[in-house]
Amino acid sequence: MIYICSTKIALIIVLMKTNDENIEKILFKEYYDTLETDAKNAIRDTMMANGMGYTTFYAKSRDNSFKELEFRELERITAKNFLR
Repeated sequence: MIYICSTKIALIIVLMKTNDENIEKILFKEYYDTLETDAKNAIRDTMMANGMGYTTFYAKSRDNSFKELEFRELERITAKNFLR
């Protein structure tokens, strides 16, 4: 029984990895540059409300140097997946 369960778990992990690879990912900066001004401001203001400074937001955007939790918040806000 243990062998069957471990095989099933391994199969699930492989399928999850395959699904993740099929999701299109871009840099946050590339996505941000395509947005209208109002949408850009909404994202920036949401991140600032969570404690990030104005200049910090733009520096991290430029360098793609957001922390993992910040990337998760950006992905939650935008419903997109971004390259780390």
